[in-house]
Amino acid sequence: DGPLMMFWLLCVWCLVRIFLVERSRRPTGWWLAAGAALGAAMLSKYHAGFLVFGVGLFVVTSRRQRHWLRHPGPYLAILVAATIFLPVLIWNYQHCWISFLWQFARGMKSKGFRPDWLGLNILGQALWLLPWIWAPLLWQLVRGLRAGPADGPRWFVASLAIAPIVLFTGVSTYASVGLHFHWQAPGYLMLFIPLGQALHVGLDKLRRFTLAYLISAGLLTALGLLLVTTHAAGGWWRTVGPKWLMEKFGRLEDPTVEMLDWKALPGALRSRNLLCRADTFVFTNRWFQSGKADYALKGLMPVLCLNHKDPRSFAFLHRSDDYLGCDGVLVTTGKAMKDPFGYYGRYFSRITYLGEVEIRRGGYVEEVLLLYLCEDYRGFFPAPYR
Repeated sequence: DGPLMMFWLLCVWCLVRIFLVERSRRPTGWWLAAGAALGAAMLSKYHAGFLVFGVGLFVVTSRRQRHWLRHPGPYLAILVAATIFLPVLIWNYQHCWISFLWQFARGMKSKGFRPDWLGLNILGQALWLLPWIWAPLLWQLVRGLRAGPADGPRWFVASLAIAPIVLFTGVSTYASVGLHFHWQAPGYLMLFIPLGQALHVGLDKLRRFTLAYLISAGLLTALGLLLVTTHAAGGWWRTVGPKWLMEKFGRLEDPTVEMLDWKALPGALRSRNLLCRADTFVFTNRWFQSGKADYALKGLMPVLCLNHKDPRSFAFLHRSDDYLGCDGVLVTTGKAMKDPFGYYGRYFSRITYLGEVEIRRGGYVEEVLLLYLCEDYRGFFPAPYR
């Protein structure tokens, strides 16, 4: 998302020179630059495709901009972007287009009309952006849509913002998209531009109100960040939080636990004479847990994700069949793996429980890792994609 945002804004900066600067010099050069930025954004995340839709919407609906349809600039920009994006296309061609199929399938499985999911998604967007920022951003989108093509700058922003916000919010009405409240982020990113302009005007015309908003929003944001980051680092909520809230959110549903690194894992493997042992690999059954294990081990041992449904990129980092006859160390949690013997028993000759590894924060055990030695890997673990 970070590279996407950077190159998205760079592309928009080039487009502003084309669309909104009177008598722009060397427009073809700006189109080529926009295409290069678009290509880099597409390498970052497929969301960048919304830039093409937004620019197309803006040009087609704006009488003053339709002449670009007859200009070589837009088509050269798309050619440049496609050239930069070509490695992704080649890789997908070699792997049965799995990246595209997997991404687009995420919003295709309908569970029927679910207004509760829609409400949760909207609430999540508000919390993700912070309500005192989300509401003014949404108002800027409404202003842009109401102004229409008659107001070139506002319509330009609205054209680029509308698709990701509406599409991914709409998907939540029928598909279980979970807690992916950041999918709309590129659209909201655009709305910071008119919000900044509105605050600039407000400091002249409604100075007292605007200053009060800026100060209160800044303080609330700083306080929120301070509370979350200090708890994520030290777990202070365990000590000062009300007992009933602590039991509900501090122990069972604390999302900051996912931010904890598995720093104790290398030491636990070393104490069991498993660290850096020849013909031994580490694996989990969740792609994000494999990422944590890989980060903690820092390349000392190969890390796999043996999951027959969703190993993500780990399906392409290592071929599990390359480890035939090797021993595997399963690292998991009670929540992630209920029955390791039943799930992996057919793929190893023997599985032995090795004990627990405590992940601590602020003196509390926040997570318990379970270790299993899985001997003599027989291979042929089913992968959903290769």
